[in-house]
Order: sequence, then C-alpha cells, then structure tokens
Amino acid sequence: MSPLEMLTGNVPNLSDIVKFGSPCTAYRDPGKKAWKSRAQVGMIVGKNDETKGFKVYLPKDRIVITTQHIKNVETLDSKQNAQLQAQLEREDPELKRAVEEREHAAERKEPVADSSQISETPKVPESGDPVVKSKKKRSRKKSKKSSKKKKTVAAEDAAEVEGAGADEEQLPAEEVQPTRMRTRYMGKKHVSVGSVSAVMLKDPKNFREAMRDPRGEKWKQAIREEIEALDQNGTWKVVKKPKNAKLLHTKWVFKLKTHADGTIERYKARLVARGDEQEYGVDYTYTFSAVLDMESGKIILVVSRIWKVPARHGDVPSAYVKAKKEAELVIMLFIPTGMEFTEEQLRALGVKSKYELALLLEKGLYGLKQSGRLWNQLLHSILLSLGFQKFYSDSCLYVKIEEDGMTLVGVYVDDILVTATSVEKVDKFFQDMQVVELKDLGVVSKFLGVAFSYDEEDGWALDQEQVIQDMLVKFGLDKAAPVSTPIGGEQDGEAPGELLPSGGAGTPGRPTVRTFQSLVGSLLWISRCTRPDISFAVHRATRNSHAPREADWRLAKRIVKYLKGTKSIKFVMNADENAMGEDGVLVEAYSDADYAADKKDRKSVGGGVVMMAGAVVAWMCKKQACVALSTMESEFVAASHTTARMLGVIECLKEIGIKVRVPSLLHVDNQAAIAQLEGEDTTGHAKHIETRHKFVKDFVKKKVLLINYCESKKMRADVLTKVLLAPRLTELRGLVMLSG
Repeated sequence: MSPLEMLTGNVPNLSDIVKFGSPCTAYRDPGKKAWKSRAQVGMIVGKNDETKGFKVYLPKDRIVITTQHIKNVETLDSKQNAQLQAQLEREDPELKRAVEEREHAAERKEPVADSSQISETPKVPESGDPVVKSKKKRSRKKSKKSSKKKKTVAAEDAAEVEGAGADEEQLPAEEVQPTRMRTRYMGKKHVSVGSVSAVMLKDPKNFREAMRDPRGEKWKQAIREEIEALDQNGTWKVVKKPKNAKLLHTKWVFKLKTHADGTIERYKARLVARGDEQEYGVDYTYTFSAVLDMESGKIILVVSRIWKVPARHGDVPSAYVKAKKEAELVIMLFIPTGMEFTEEQLRALGVKSKYELALLLEKGLYGLKQSGRLWNQLLHSILLSLGFQKFYSDSCLYVKIEEDGMTLVGVYVDDILVTATSVEKVDKFFQDMQVVELKDLGVVSKFLGVAFSYDEEDGWALDQEQVIQDMLVKFGLDKAAPVSTPIGGEQDGEAPGELLPSGGAGTPGRPTVRTFQSLVGSLLWISRCTRPDISFAVHRATRNSHAPREADWRLAKRIVKYLKGTKSIKFVMNADENAMGEDGVLVEAYSDADYAADKKDRKSVGGGVVMMAGAVVAWMCKKQACVALSTMESEFVAASHTTARMLGVIECLKEIGIKVRVPSLLHVDNQAAIAQLEGEDTTGHAKHIETRHKFVKDFVKKKVLLINYCESKKMRADVLTKVLLAPRLTELRGLVMLSG
C-alpha cells in the first residue's frame, strides 16, 4: 500500500509513469493536416514539473519539448531498441551507469500499487546486461493478432517510424544478433543516445561539480590534457610563492563538445584566470578585442561573389595563450585545483607542499583583461610580415595587394574570414598562417551564430534559425502562437504598465530588468545580422532599456513571436551583374524618415539601406537627435545619416582596390528634401539645420553623389521607420533581400 492510499484511501494511478529513456512517438503539432508529417521519433527524458506532459528529446531537431501527445511508448522495433541500448553502453558508459542509478533509485522510491493499474516493467538483470524492453509476452496467437493491429496504428500515427508494434520479446543483450543496423533507422530518424547525453547531463559549473559528475574520470582527463598543453606551450613558470605577492585565482570551464548530429566529440576543460581580480595599472593597462562588424563581414561576402571565390572560415585554437604577456607586468596565479606535483618535483622546487608554489605567467591566458589585445597584437604582426595592410576605415580588415591578385581578411578575435581573387591565394594564406595553427574550416557555413550557405547561381544565404529557436526555448515562447508583424499600431496607445523589478535574473514568467535586457540584446544581434524587418520594432523596444516597463516586455515578446513564424526566412546576398562593370561597382542607398514618430518628444525616426553591387550590406534605424520642424527636414537629416553609412562602404572598397562607380546613388522619396540637397542656396526653411548634416550638399555639388527620386512604394528603407501592416511588410521583406 502506498503512503497516498494510506492517507486518503485512494489508490494512486501510476499508468502514466514510464521508464526514463523510453523510445516513443511524439507529436509536436497535433493540429497539422493528416497528409503532413506530424510525428517524430523521440526519447522520454522526464516529466514537466510545471505543466502536464512528458519531456521528450527529439534527435531530429536536437531539442527537448514538453508534450502530452505521445504514443508507441516502448513499442519501437526490438532490434532498434537493442541497438539503442548497445549504443548507450558503447558511447558513454558513465552515462549508462548514471541512467541505471536513476532508474534503480526510482524503483526504490516507487510505492506499491494495485497490479491492475501498473504495467509490469522488466528489471535489469544482476549481471548488468542490457535488456530489450518490451511488453509482457502473451500467447503466440494473440501476440500475432495484436502485432498486425499495432503496425496499422503506428503507420497512421508515425509516418517516420517503421516497424513499430512488431513482435516483442524480452531478450538479453547477448542474444540480440550483432547485425548491421538497417539504413532506414540511420541518420535523423535514429534516436541518438549521444545527443540525449549531451542534453540531459549538463556541463559542470566548477571543479567540484565535475568531480561529482558521473563522467568525472573524463573531466579529470580533460583537465590533465589542458594543463599539459599549457605547460608545453610555455604559458607559465612554476616558482616559489613570494611573500606579500598579489596572486590571481583561476577557475575551470567545462564543455562537452558534440558533432553536428549530437554525438559526443570530446570533453573540453579550459583554465581561465579570474580577470575580475585584476587591478588597472598593476596587472593590466590597455584592453582591446578585434571584433569584425557584420557590415564588413557582408562586404567580404559580396567581394567574394565578385571575385567568384567563396569566402572561407579559419579558426585559431587556444589563440589567447599563443601571445606573450607584457614584459613590464608581473602576473602570478595560485596553483589551479587539479594541478598535482610529485614528491621529486616539490623537492626540486624547495617546497613541501604545492600550496607554497605559484605560476608566473609568461603568456596570455583566457580570462585576463588584456588577453584579447595581446592576441590581436600577435596576429597583427604576423599579417604585416606576410605583406598585409590594415584598413584605415576598419581595424579588423586586412588586404594584401599583389601584381597577380588580392587577398582580403576579416578578423573577429580568433575567427577569420578570408577570400581572394583566386583559390590558390586563399590556400597560400592558410599555409602561411600555420605559424599559429590556423584551422581551415572550409567555405564558411557558421560564423558568430549565423548559418551561411553558398550557391554558384544564387550567391549567399544567411539565417539565424537555430539562434531564434534557442531564444524561443530560453524565454519560454516555443509554444506561443506566431504573429504576422513584429509591432502593431496598438503599441502607441497602450498603457506602459509597471516598471519591471530591478533585482535578480528573473524568469520568463516573472521578468526583471536583466531578463528584459537579455532578450532585447538577443533581438538586437539578430536585427543587425540578418533581419532588417525587425529593426524598427527592436528600436522601439530598446528605448527604455535602463527602466523597462510591462509594455516594453510585451513588445519584446511580440517580436519573438513574429520571429517564430518567420524563422526560416533567409537573408540573400547575390551580386547583380548590372551593378558591376568596367566603370566600377555601383554603391547606392535608400533613405527614409517618419516625421515626429515619437509621440513623447516628437522626434523623427530615420532609416537607411546601403547596397553594393545589388546586394544589401548595411541598414540602420535611428531616432534623430533634433526635433524636425517639417517632413523635409526629417528626410534631410535621414539622408545625411544614410550617406555617411554609404561613404563607409565606399572607403572599404577603395582600400580593397575595387573601383567604385561615380556617382553613387541616394534614393529619397521626398521632393522637398531633394530640392534642398541639390540646391546650392539655403532657404529659410533649412538655415537652422545643423552644419554637420549639410555635407551631403557638398558631395552632390562635386558630382560624387546623385540624388534620385524614389516612389514611396519602392522605398526599401520604409521597413525601418514605421509600423506596417502584414501585406506591406511582406512586400518590403523582398526589397531588403529577405526570402522564404
């Protein structure tokens, strides 16, 4: 009798309790049409504590979902199930042991209940051999009859699962034939236990957690490998700890590296210095990290399209520990946890305990405030020695100009984008960079969380679908209904609501300022990289980032819901042959403004789109600093901001050595603003406009810039300045190179 039955007299119903790791068929969208694929193979990994439903891991999408709609629990093909158990034993015996311990613990805690309500679950034999899980075997005739029925149901419920409901027997693992796995169970349709291990067992947060982890021995090995690598690299010298010396602590960062299919690649441990303990002027002076702007990254992609040599991605492993530390600074570390010394080593150093020792740094180390700058100085010196020149317009761009061609390089800390006028020059670059062990990752496919795909005819396509999916899960919006626009007109008349609490990390259900800032930070990155269609909405949501209110949180969530419905949209970049020729590459821009858009201070919002060789490379949404007195004035100011952005692109092309067509084009949809930009005189309507906005008139006068009238319906920048209805938004998405 269970405690609940003793207390209440009611027999508990445990029919919905299933064994951890049970294979099943999960329905993510039960409302889909019958002719569409509705079911996916999954593995039950728990029950949701907050809502009704099972937690199911889907190897196809590599996510864990909560759903009530599951079928075929433990009725998948017996061979596949046996292979699943064998794979678990083979890939990660530590995980296998952890799973078994969890199962045994559950069995010990499980109350005794009426046998009619609990299906019998076969236990693991004492020998420890894995068992193929199955239902209790009945008579041969009845089993055959039910088998046919189960096959029919499984075929209807799960088009992706073959063999569901076959005859199932409880067989020890040694009796299962070690035949080759059938190809129909391979790939995305096969439940990857390695994927489940990566998801279910979280990475340890510190050394103590790593040692208590079921995979503790593997983390120990990873620590030994890291210390050995740093020691061989000459990162430090082991010295006797000086008296009254300032020492920095260190910490371990653990990460389970996985392959693309979710299977385990390796266990990684990284030693990180506690940079928060550093003092300015004592153990660091200047800080800097080379961070490539996404605008410059897009320029590299378009240039690679012009040169017909796809950009390739390079990565420098352990970049920070390759650079030497400043000679004038003395930085010492406490002996890291996990670093051991033999008795002979201690005697040679003249100490009795490792706690009398310290590490004197000779090179940079992850976590130090100056490590990014030290690495950048090393990389800069290497590139200069190879004949590269750093751009004046962007310190993260380098170019090498030779008689037989050019090589262009973009640097984002230790990630490098490179293209050239020939494939041979790109290969030569990777050969020359072996001095820092630069890895050639091939044609760029993933860079800074952005997925890249390249086609000879269609050019580049960028998307952040995985980033959006992760954001949906993180902020609890993965089940929210999508919306057709990122911002609606009701936001203007909506009550602002209460201020969000300022303390703590918060949760999606109870957000704080930090929760809001984390969400809009993710949205800002997405809007800057691949989604200009949400730029205006994100601009509105971030106006009160320092003191957000409930209305701001609702707007941010609405943007996420819009992204959920459009996450498969790709940002396309394909050079237009008509925009290239002997007279150079055409650079053009579109400028627009929404007059007095802010209802509080009546300031206007300006937007601009910059195109190079027919591809969009930059866009902006900016609230103007001054209050415009007319629509003409707001358009005038927006034109100056957009022109400045366009000139930055032109300067980059000039430094690369690419000829730019003169004049460049600026498209404006306001005739009065065009008259002011083209006119040599300044009328009374424009005398008060700040001088810094009038440089556009000088470029027009020199015939470097040509102002062109653009109809409002063809204005690409319209998507960046105002609230739009769904049909117009869909139309403008195509104008800013979004497809899908």
